[in-house]
Amino acid sequence: MELSCATFVKGGPEYEAVRNGVVWNGHKPERYPDVIVQPMTEGDVISAVKHAWQKRMKIGIRSGGHSWTANFLRDGGMLIDVSRLNQITIDPDTGTATAGPGTFGGSLNEKLKDHGYMFPGGHCPTVGLGGYLLQGGFGWNSRLYGMGCENVLAIDVVLPDGTLVHADEKEHSDLYWAARGAGHGFFGVVTRFHLRCHPLPRAIMNSCFWLPIDHLDELISSLDDAQDSFPRHLEVSMFIGHDQQGFPGLSALVRADTLAATRAEARSALDTVHRLPILSKALKADLFRDVDLAVLLDTVAGILEVGHPEIVADNTWMDAPVRTILPQLHEMIAALGPAPSHLYLLYWNRKDHKLPDMAFSLEGKVYITYFAFYRDTAEHEKWAKIITEGIASVADIGVGSQLSDENLLRRPARFMAPENFKRLAAIRRKYDPTRRFHGFMGLTEEYIQLEA
Repeated sequence: MELSCATFVKGGPEYEAVRNGVVWNGHKPERYPDVIVQPMTEGDVISAVKHAWQKRMKIGIRSGGHSWTANFLRDGGMLIDVSRLNQITIDPDTGTATAGPGTFGGSLNEKLKDHGYMFPGGHCPTVGLGGYLLQGGFGWNSRLYGMGCENVLAIDVVLPDGTLVHADEKEHSDLYWAARGAGHGFFGVVTRFHLRCHPLPRAIMNSCFWLPIDHLDELISSLDDAQDSFPRHLEVSMFIGHDQQGFPGLSALVRADTLAATRAEARSALDTVHRLPILSKALKADLFRDVDLAVLLDTVAGILEVGHPEIVADNTWMDAPVRTILPQLHEMIAALGPAPSHLYLLYWNRKDHKLPDMAFSLEGKVYITYFAFYRDTAEHEKWAKIITEGIASVADIGVGSQLSDENLLRRPARFMAPENFKRLAAIRRKYDPTRRFHGFMGLTEEYIQLEA
């Protein structure tokens, strides 16, 4: 059968430009699909999947392309780039929306604000919803509103044989369960997400503190002790790196961002951070700044959207106090490259939040990510080794990785509860018994045994 959308065959004149273009990272992995297709409509997706079914081709899916490892890019088979499926509908009466997988979280929130709503999309505005929602997705106000996947009400998905189905709590409920947390191990092409939205907070404020790195031990100890007091609409994070936002040298930048209902509530939340004695030693501080969601998104874009250098990263969740890994953190900081390379700590701590029954099932009190940004292609292996070994040095104390800035190909790690992974494998055998869709980039021995 003929494909009804733009198609680029390996070896063709435009193939390499398209292959490079789908990868957001400046580092382009040496992995080559046999064909790349770019559907414009749901019908195009159905046609492409049926074509792959008939040709017995394996399938990878790309939405926004923000995966730094480009886990969607595999050797052989078909890559379906659904970035053009970015239509949005909003029902202000019910506070719900639908969005295609290629929709940017920033674009969705730009439309929602006119109706007084927001969605907890990615911290960076250009993250596509497809991969973000499938892997879990923590973003602005997710401590209060929940992971992105906790706000998915239903999906429309094309199965391996090209059949289009709707999945929610009542219809194809097992597929709906799997779609909320399977990440790049999901075995279908989602063409539409049905989403629960939330009231747009009326008071969005932040405070920032820049501290010399020689205060790091006291700073981390203070945040360890204070994090249980942080209200759920407050997000406290730390960026450690060189030359941050115009501040020279190596520093620890503490951010406190609150998305609250009232200014009084916002100021009270920020005060839980301001009162920490260590912050009186800040060399620079911006306090009680009135911002909006677009400003928060643009701030993160300013860190990550830096002309597309090459990037390597890895992460871990932790429940133990961060002070227990201070020696390792100091070694990781000593190895940091130039800006915007950084070590990032997010004080997630949702205080006994009960996750819904879904594939996503692993989180911790603190999320730690280690990033290297570099421009010399020849340095890729050097930085990959530094980042992998750095996170590996604290991973034994951690509880597992998040499917976002992970590196399963180089460092397989636990990313969901074992019983959930076993259930996911059984659902995959039901819907994709011939493994037509590519699975995870790398698995621990534990998961390999559970998948058997």
